[in-house]
Amino acid sequence: MASETKPAVESTVAATCEKEEDNEHDLVAGITLLDVLNKWQLVLAWIGLLLVSFTNYLDSVTVSTYFVYALSEFERLSVEGALSAIFGVIALGIQGVLATLAGEIHSFTIVAASVCLITLAFILEASAPGIGALIAGFSIYAVGLMTSKFMIYVLTAELSNMRHRALSLGAANLPAMISQLGGAKMAESVLQRLSWRWGIALWCIMIPVASIPLLVALFLARRKVHQKGTLEMPASRKQRVLGIWAKLLEQDLIGCAFLAAGCALLFLPIPLEHGGVERYASAHCVAPTVIGFCVLVAFGIWEAKFALNPLFPKRLIRNKNVLGPLLASLCGGFSLSFLLPYFYVYIMVTSQLSISSATYITLALTLTNAFAQLCYGALVSWMQRPKWLFVATMGLLVLGGGLQLAFPDPHSQLAGLVAAQIVSGFGFGGFMSVLVLAQASALPQDVPVLSAAYIILANFSTSVAGAVAGGMWTTILVKNLEQYLPSEIKDQARTIMGSLTVAQSYEWGSPEREAIILAHKKTFRHFFVGFIVTASMAFLLSFICDDIHVGKVDEERNAAKRKAEEKENQQAQ
Repeated sequence: MASETKPAVESTVAATCEKEEDNEHDLVAGITLLDVLNKWQLVLAWIGLLLVSFTNYLDSVTVSTYFVYALSEFERLSVEGALSAIFGVIALGIQGVLATLAGEIHSFTIVAASVCLITLAFILEASAPGIGALIAGFSIYAVGLMTSKFMIYVLTAELSNMRHRALSLGAANLPAMISQLGGAKMAESVLQRLSWRWGIALWCIMIPVASIPLLVALFLARRKVHQKGTLEMPASRKQRVLGIWAKLLEQDLIGCAFLAAGCALLFLPIPLEHGGVERYASAHCVAPTVIGFCVLVAFGIWEAKFALNPLFPKRLIRNKNVLGPLLASLCGGFSLSFLLPYFYVYIMVTSQLSISSATYITLALTLTNAFAQLCYGALVSWMQRPKWLFVATMGLLVLGGGLQLAFPDPHSQLAGLVAAQIVSGFGFGGFMSVLVLAQASALPQDVPVLSAAYIILANFSTSVAGAVAGGMWTTILVKNLEQYLPSEIKDQARTIMGSLTVAQSYEWGSPEREAIILAHKKTFRHFFVGFIVTASMAFLLSFICDDIHVGKVDEERNAAKRKAEEKENQQAQ
């Protein structure tokens, strides 16, 4: 099969390179940090990129733990699923904007803005007097974090060639291993000695300081570009702002707004409704759902008929080497988002583990994922053919889901559950091949669009799965608690569902605690089944793409650039 697809792939690459040769914009878009910075500046850029990646992962690990106790303090633990949906909706809304801004504004400005947003968000969260302020801070944090993660994808592409792209993507996730190992102990120490508020407040200092090396490297790159006169700036700031606004409209800002609004209206009411699906049937919840569905229909019509530059360009949708991996990543996002929102709560309720031990178990999957990405990246750099590695890792993902269903009890089957998380992590590590396959099959200037599409689909799955998980938690868990709790505390079912502290307050081994544990086990079985179903879909979709040789893609693109430079030199003479 590889021999049959190879000529087609090479001809596609050659055609792409001819387009680059004939299009001046393609050539300008191909200028990257790798072309601008010298050796030591590249080292500084990579150090800064890894530091930003490290803080992104470390604050995610610790703050997610702090939020469990913050929500428990406000007796709204059920909102955990809604937070996942909110995060996904925000990510959907800003990716198109980020993809446009990445081509119009220098990376220094975008990274600096993300640092300011994240810092502001932590200030709001640490001082939150109630659940509303906490969610507001989380929403701003989601904007800042998604901007930062988007720029990590873009900058990783700019700091590497195609052959070593997978290794670079793995290296960018390397700090996850360190941060996740230390994050659990850090969260436990802060909760024991201070409080969740102080834990969040610490990041107001750490985030800006850790961003300095990357900002310095990007500032140097911007100064070099201006000195060389590579970029032509508008005559005035007003013209530049108007130009960016026009570009945002041209690049489907309206489509992004339709998508985000539709998802928010459709998916948020269930997990936000504290009473579960039964109370969700009321008019104030049904109305936004109906409107959200209509808005999503309008989004589809807009994209198909009216958008000048659709959020998902037709040339990319028709490319199976882009479509197949991206759809697989969508299903992978469903798998992960079914599991993660309430996994920590499940472990803490059904076992006697410490905060740090429970956190380590919840992080086993993502920690293994980071390690696997680095290993797979090195393997792809050597093999230069990512397809069959992608297929194999999707198979591991399905196996990991089956093991989780077989060993669900963290108290009596802890080793089996941890092993299942590790196997699943090695499966998720294969998703780094998605961007490699997509970028190898598209134009260099499509990198921001592909990065945005990848993150949009991942967060669309987060929104949907987060809403479903929240609805399952507030409905199925309450029913199971009402079924198994002793008669004298049956009326406490919703209170137990809404607070980890209340659930843990019942003594281990007591009839009440045993009933709570049984209800949680029965509920979480549905989450494991959802994981397996969506992972199986990702496995089937992984077969769609061709067996692309990424080394040959680099050779063809470099040859096209050399021809273009020779042509420019001849014209200059």
